[in-house]
Amino acid sequence: MQLAGRMGTARELDVENKLHLAVKTGTAPHGATFQSWITGFFPADAPRHAFCARAQVGTSQSAAVPLAKSYLFSTEWP
Repeated sequence: MQLAGRMGTARELDVENKLHLAVKTGTAPHGATFQSWITGFFPADAPRHAFCARAQVGTSQSAAVPLAKSYLFSTEWP
């Protein structure tokens, strides 16, 4: 899960690795469009926080990851 956050589908979520994320993304067809989600926890070596976000339209890279990024980096974490 850490590789997905560093080099995989969620690599744009925390480019500087400030939160030390472990994540999993997913995309599923929904008619002519896609729905996607991302879930994870941090810090990866001693988890204290978890998150999950769902995008009704778009792939995980184009929709769910930016959505999660906007929430994760809208606050300061201890």
